[in-house]
Amino acid sequence: SARRGITAAVVAGVIGSFTYNVTMTLGAGALARPLRVDDPDVLRGPWIAMLLALAVAIAIGWRPQVIKRSGGVVLLGLYPVFVMLALVL
Repeated sequence: SARRGITAAVVAGVIGSFTYNVTMTLGAGALARPLRVDDPDVLRGPWIAMLLALAVAIAIGWRPQVIKRSGGVVLLGLYPVFVMLALVL
C-alpha cells in the first residue's frame, strides 16, 4: 500500500493493529482468566516505553507527513530497544 501511495491504508493498519492488541488481547485474556495485577508499578515502565515509541513514530512522520527510509530504519532499530526495555522495566 505504501509503494502505491495508499498511505491511509498503511496508517489504518498500524492504528488498527495497535488498537486490536491493546483491547482484544487484554479483553480475551480477561475473559479466559481474570487479570490480576499485584503491583501496578511494574506496568509503569512498559507503559512509558510504549508512549515514547508512539511519540518517536509521530515525530518522524509529522513534519513532511512521510516516513522515509531513514525513519523506517530508525523505527526498526528502536524496536529491539523497546522490547528490551519492556522486558527489563
